Amino acid sequence: MNYPGSLVRIASFTTARARTKLVSTMHLIGEKYIIYCDTDSLVFPYSRMSILEHAGIIGEKLG
Repeated sequence: MNYPGSLVRIASFTTARARTKLVSTMHLIGEKYIIYCDTDSLVFPYSRMSILEHAGIIGEKLG
């Protein structure tokens, strides 16, 4: 069943969750190491990659 505005609510929740994840990842990497950030990506030195691997954010699995 469709409710007026339901798709907007779902899209808003998804966007908010993604932004929260992006900001928490920025804090984990260290804000001073962030070279560039957009709504869906981070650019940082490769030397900081091990932090994300250790935290289980990136690895061999997809998703």
